[in-house]
Amino acid sequence: MNRTVFTNANLLDGEHPAKPQATVVVEDNKITRVTTGAVESSSADRVIDLAGRTLMPGMTSGHFHTTYHDVGGNQLPFGLERAPAYAAYQGLKNAQTALRAGFTNVVGASCAFDVDASLAAAIRDGVVDGPRICPASRDLITTSDSNDVIPWWWQSQAMGVVRICDGPDEFRKAVRDEIKRGAEMIKIYVTGGHGVTTPKHNISLALDELHAVVGAAHGRGKRVRGHVAHKRAILDCIAAGVDIIDHADGMDEECIDKLAEAG
Repeated sequence: MNRTVFTNANLLDGEHPAKPQATVVVEDNKITRVTTGAVESSSADRVIDLAGRTLMPGMTSGHFHTTYHDVGGNQLPFGLERAPAYAAYQGLKNAQTALRAGFTNVVGASCAFDVDASLAAAIRDGVVDGPRICPASRDLITTSDSNDVIPWWWQSQAMGVVRICDGPDEFRKAVRDEIKRGAEMIKIYVTGGHGVTTPKHNISLALDELHAVVGAAHGRGKRVRGHVAHKRAILDCIAAGVDIIDHADGMDEECIDKLAEAG
């Protein structure tokens, strides 16, 4: 049995005040004992004296884009700046940067080329080191939305980090296909605003499209997150059952009350 013993830690467990002189014993990647002072150890144990440094649970980033780099600094269509293999390496670098910063879990908020799903599998299978990843889909957007930036005369069908849908049937099919590709979290753009060129009061998804996305995702046991920066759209998302409302510019007491009611 592999055992690691952390001694002389300033333990911060997230529920109690920091505890000095703490000892934490880990066996086969599971915490089996937390105490103060010394514990018996053998020559086979790996003993790490933290010398008063803080020991705490890994953090979770709830909004993470594995393939993003220098967003806005390149004029090429969003997500098509580099080849798929390059995007995968960028995703690995970003994930490992998060891990070194103390984030042992990241929740995807959209990516290019289905990188999240493959990277999550590679980490889970021990091929590479990285945090646990909840893989996200592409950004599901409507035609002429903020990130629909490929000129029409290019006649390009490449998706990059966005997938264009119009009408509830297209959104429903896109959700199911993104899930087939490995997405656990479906990302939609409900409004403009908050870092994109379309104004925040522009509502991009019709209510029937919004409900189609949520119904298709929840029907497969997956979740939906939305880029939302307008009060009316926040209320629409709450009513439709969107699981995560990103940014939420314009949120007020009415929105908070509705969120609380929705649980």
